[in-house]
Amino acid sequence: MKILGKESFIYKIFFKNINYKILALIITLLWWTASVRNRVITQEIKIPVKFRNLSKNLVIAKYYPIKIPFVIKAKGTEIYRIKKQNLYYDVNLDGYEKGSFLLKISKYNIKNIDNYNVIQTTKENKELKISIDEKVEKNVDIIPKIIGELPEDYKLIDNIKLKPSKLLIKGPKRVDKVETYPIDISGIKEHVEKEVKLKLPPNTSMVNENLKIFAKINVAKLKSVSIDNVKIRVDGEYSLIYPKTINLKFKIPVSENINELKKNIDVFIKLEDYSPGDYNLVPKIKYPENVELVDYSPKKIQIIIR
Repeated sequence: MKILGKESFIYKIFFKNINYKILALIITLLWWTASVRNRVITQEIKIPVKFRNLSKNLVIAKYYPIKIPFVIKAKGTEIYRIKKQNLYYDVNLDGYEKGSFLLKISKYNIKNIDNYNVIQTTKENKELKISIDEKVEKNVDIIPKIIGELPEDYKLIDNIKLKPSKLLIKGPKRVDKVETYPIDISGIKEHVEKEVKLKLPPNTSMVNENLKIFAKINVAKLKSVSIDNVKIRVDGEYSLIYPKTINLKFKIPVSENINELKKNIDVFIKLEDYSPGDYNLVPKIKYPENVELVDYSPKKIQIIIR
């Protein structure tokens, strides 16, 4: 039996009068498209805000929402046409001074629209919140933002250094620092210097727009060391201490001198606020920032005060 012969069942279903079937499909698609484009639908759009007439010595510190949501109820073709009209929400700040303000949102502040009847405000956003501040030029600190983790047995030798560490900005007086975009330290195994970008606050700019910021990342490989029988220093009067020494385990940079490390370790217990009695106290351990304390024993020291 020929499966695709002219007398077969499959042929009759799919291929007989194929031209009429294709035409019917095209007509159906055109009807569906026209139906969708002319059906009245409801859709939310978000419109950007533009400010004007603010005094030259003032600046917008922040405002919310950044884009104002509105609801459009219209035919699909009308909504498509409105979205193409470069809409924006106009805010006239003539006469406004430094401070915080709540402005009622009105659809009549939307510019480049020719039919306000299809636009409605949303229930959630009835007001535009604006903070206005003095515009100043000043130097602020640059704060590095770090993400990621170094490989196992590697450590940052010091805080990430930025060059320059301060930045001359022009913007709201309240801005006292700027952050970098995240600096990813994942996988770094050596000293690295890389250019970083700044995440400037709203309406804030660099006075020197061509200035480049570099981050210096110092990384060291670590090794494990044990330092035993470190004497415990006791501040205050006591009758008995046991044990008198403690054993420490560190991870330290490969280049670190163990003898120098020993000189900079301080293990102590303070007894000024203790009355007579028997105590099991956790010692305090001070050590350089560039090393990592892994473990110590014993965890508690017996102290007797009589």
